[in-house]
Amino acid sequence: MNERITIFIDKADIIVRGGRGGRGIISFDRKKFLPFGGPDGGDGGNGGKVILRATNRLFDLSSFVHNPLYAAENGYGGQGGKKAGRAGENLIIEVPIGTIVIDKFRNEQIIELLNDRQEIVLARGGKGGRGNVHFKSSTNRAPRYAEWGEIGESRELTLDFTMVIDIAFIGSPNSGKSLLLNVLTGSKAEVAQYPYTTTIPVLGVLKTDPPLTICEIPSLRDSEGNLRFWKQTKRAKVLVLVVDLSVSNLDREIETFFSENIKDKQLLIVGNKKDLLLKTIRRLSKKKGIPMMQVSAVSGEGLKELEEILLKLATKKIIVERKEKEEVTLFSTQAPIVRKISDGVFEIKSYEVELALSSINLDTPKGIQILRKKIKELGLETLLIKAGIEPYQQVKIGETWFTYLPEK
Repeated sequence: MNERITIFIDKADIIVRGGRGGRGIISFDRKKFLPFGGPDGGDGGNGGKVILRATNRLFDLSSFVHNPLYAAENGYGGQGGKKAGRAGENLIIEVPIGTIVIDKFRNEQIIELLNDRQEIVLARGGKGGRGNVHFKSSTNRAPRYAEWGEIGESRELTLDFTMVIDIAFIGSPNSGKSLLLNVLTGSKAEVAQYPYTTTIPVLGVLKTDPPLTICEIPSLRDSEGNLRFWKQTKRAKVLVLVVDLSVSNLDREIETFFSENIKDKQLLIVGNKKDLLLKTIRRLSKKKGIPMMQVSAVSGEGLKELEEILLKLATKKIIVERKEKEEVTLFSTQAPIVRKISDGVFEIKSYEVELALSSINLDTPKGIQILRKKIKELGLETLLIKAGIEPYQQVKIGETWFTYLPEK
C-alpha cells in the first residue's frame, strides 16, 4: 500500500538576483550619401526586479524546496539608430500571507507580509549600459566605446512563515480537534482512532459574518519536547484548547498548553465528548480564569453556541497591523574586503565596487583605461598592495577579472 506523505514547510532559504542591464551598442549612421555619419548606438534596457508578493492562495513555503534561486530577466542590448533595448521582465515570487523576510547576511528582519497582494522589491535590476552616442565629444567624433549593463542586486534571504488566522484549535492527540474542525467548517481533516492522525496544520473557514479562519494545530513535539507547530498560533486571535474529557490528566494538559506565551489572546476551553464527566474541567477553568464550554462533535450538540462564542471572541479585539516600507535599501555601504583565494589570484568583495565596475566595457582600450582610473579612485590598488599582490597577478571583482599592472 502506498503511503501518502504530506510535508508542511514553514521556513526556506532563497537567493534573489535582479536582472543585469543590457549592453549599450557601438554603431554609426551608415546612410547613403552620408559618409561622415556620427555615432548612433542605443542604450541597453534596464534589468528586471525581483518582487515578493503575498497571496491568500498559498498556505506554506513548500514551493521553495526545490528552487532556491530566483533571478529576474536581463535587459536587452541597444540597437543602431539610437534605439534602446527592451527592459527585462520583473520576476514576481508569491508567498503566503504571514511570511517574514530575513536578511541572512545581516541576520535582521526586513518585512512581514500581512496583507493579500502586499509587495516588496527585494532586488533591483541593473541600469542598461550607454551606447556610443553618449561618448561623442569635440575631440572624439567617432567613439568606439559603449558600456556594458550594470549587474543587478543580489541577496540571500530566509523566508519564515507564520499563519495569519482567526482561531487555532490546540490540544493533545485524539482530543477530537479534527472532527470538530470538520463539523464546523466542512474541511477534510483526517479523522481516525489512533493518535497523531493530523501531521500538518489544517485550515477551515467558519461561515459566519464575517467568515473566520480556523486552523487545527497538530500536537507534534520535537526532540526536546517543544511544540513543533506552536509558532503557527502566534497571530491567531483566539486559542481554543480542545480536551478529551475521558482522560485523567486534564490538569497537566491545560498547564502544558497555556504555559506558553499567550499574551493578547482570547482563550477558550472546549470539552469534547459532552456525555463524559465535566467536574475536573470546570474546576480548572475557574482556576485559570478561562471560559469553557462543552460540545459533542458527534451529535452536534452545543456547536451552534460554540460558533457564536468563537465569533464574539474573534471580533472582540482589533489587531492593528503596522505599516511596512514597500521597498528597502538592500545594501549598506561597506568597506571592500581583499583576500587571496589561490596562488597569484586575489578577490575584492564589495557590492558597491562590483556595481561601479560592472558597466565598464573591458573589450576596448578605453574600458581598460576607465578600469585603471576607477581602481585608483576607489583606493583598491592600495588595498591590493597591502594584501601582498605582485605585478601580473590576477584580480577578481564580482564578474570582472583583470591583470594587476602597477603604474610606472
